[in-house]
Amino acid sequence: MPRLTKLQREQNRERVNRAADIIEGYRNRVTGEDAATCLRDVLADLMHFARANRLNFEGELETARNYLTTNLTDSRKRPLGQKEDR
Repeated sequence: MPRLTKLQREQNRERVNRAADIIEGYRNRVTGEDAATCLRDVLADLMHFARANRLNFEGELETARNYLTTNLTDSRKRPLGQKEDR
């Protein structure tokens, strides 16, 4: 895996911490289960939310996967002119 900048590593740690807070919240308020079960419950609830609000969950999930790839890729290695997805 390419080496990330210090800023990229810090931002990714912040993302992990935000996700950990969400999982811990589910553990405390909803499931009382392990992290994998909480993750599954969060995803299922998001699917319900997307359906109720007529959002394309699969499309947004694909966008999120691309965003993750961007976050794990050294920005110095991107082709000239290619910007980071946000």
